Amino acid sequence: MTEATDKSVLMICEKCGYKENVPWSDLLRIRELCNLKEDDEDHVLCPLCLHDMYPADSDHFKK
Repeated sequence: MTEATDKSVLMICEKCGYKENVPWSDLLRIRELCNLKEDDEDHVLCPLCLHDMYPADSDHFKK
């Protein structure tokens, strides 16, 4: 049995608080498709409320 060795990033929705681990390879693919720069912050859509999800260590969640 083989297991995936891909790293993942915990993403949190800024509106509803939904949490999901997103594979690092998916975030890299999104950066490539959207022509994002390395210093641009990663974000994806929340599957529950369709607002932006950011990494858990993002400035969006620091108070």
